[in-house]
Amino acid sequence: MEKLERNQVFILKADTGSGKSTQTVQYLCDANFADEKQIICTQPRKLAARSLAARVAEEYGCQIGEEVGFHVGGGRPTTSKRTKIKFVTDTLFLNEYKNDPMLLKYSVVLVDEAHERKIDTDIVLGLMKQCLKKRKDLKLVVMSATLDMDLLYNYFANDFKCDTLEVGGRTYPIEDFYLDDDVENYIQASVTKAVEIHQSDEIGDILVFLTGQDEIDLALADLCKKLENDKSYIGLPLHGKLSEEENAQIFESMPDKRKIIFSTNVAETSVTINGIKHVVESGMVKEKIWDEKRKMQMLKIGQITKSSVKQRRGRAGRTSAGKVRK
Repeated sequence: MEKLERNQVFILKADTGSGKSTQTVQYLCDANFADEKQIICTQPRKLAARSLAARVAEEYGCQIGEEVGFHVGGGRPTTSKRTKIKFVTDTLFLNEYKNDPMLLKYSVVLVDEAHERKIDTDIVLGLMKQCLKKRKDLKLVVMSATLDMDLLYNYFANDFKCDTLEVGGRTYPIEDFYLDDDVENYIQASVTKAVEIHQSDEIGDILVFLTGQDEIDLALADLCKKLENDKSYIGLPLHGKLSEEENAQIFESMPDKRKIIFSTNVAETSVTINGIKHVVESGMVKEKIWDEKRKMQMLKIGQITKSSVKQRRGRAGRTSAGKVRK
C-alpha cells in the first residue's frame, strides 16, 4: 500500500495461487481507497469477473451486489449504491470509459491478467495512460503472474511515478508428466488420459483443457461411451457460452463423484476450482488473430504460449498437491 500511496502506477507480478486477484482489492478497500469512490478491477473473461466477485464478496462478508459487485456483457450490472469493489470485463470497462473518459467514479483501476495482451486489454492500458495524465489522483495497478515487468514499467515510467513488486506464490507441489510421442488427435488423447486417471487409484477432480465448445462436446460424448456404466463421475463442460447456473455447477462440492471438467482457456486464469488435483494439457488454444490478407480478425487453433503453460499448470496446485499431464 505504501508503494501505491507514493506512486500513480503500480505493477504487481505475483505467482498463481498468491491471492493477487482476490486480496489486492480488499487491501485497497481497507486502506480507504473506496471511501469516496469505487475500486474497479478488469478481467479478460466473464467467468473470472463473476467468480472473483463471488469469492471476494464471501470473504468481505456481504452478498454479491452489495459492497462487492460485477458487470459482464449480456446482463445488467450486479451492483448497488453500496458497491465499493466492482469486477468487470475489459470490454465493459471500455464502454464505461467511452461514457466517462475521466473515470470520475473510481479511485483505483486494476488491470488483472495483463500478460494475455488481448486487444481490449492493450487498449485499456493505452487509454489509462491518457486518463492518468488528466487525473493525478487516480491510481493504476497492473497485475499478472507472468507479465513482462520491464516492458510495462518502461511504458509508464516516463510519464508517471511508477513502482513494481514481485511476490512469490503459495501453490502446492506439482508433478509434471509428458507423453513420449506426439499424438494425431489431441481430443481423443485427452479423453483417454482422463479415463486412465479416473480408473486409477488416484483421488481428485480432473481438468482437461481443449480449444472450444465443439471439441468439448465431442470429448464429453467420447467420455460417456468409455465410462458408460460408471456412476462415480460427472462430466462437465466449461466455456464462455454457459449460463451462470451452468457455471455454478463447476464450483459445487460433489464428495460422492469425481468431476471431470473439459474447459476452454476460461479456466486458465483467475479461477480456482476446489478439488482439482489433475490437469490434462492439450497444449492447444483457439484465439482471435489478425488476418492480414482478409483484413479482419479470425478464430484459429494454435499452440499455447509459455505464459499459458504456466497458468494452466497452476490450476493443479491451487488447493492441494497436483499432477499435470502434457
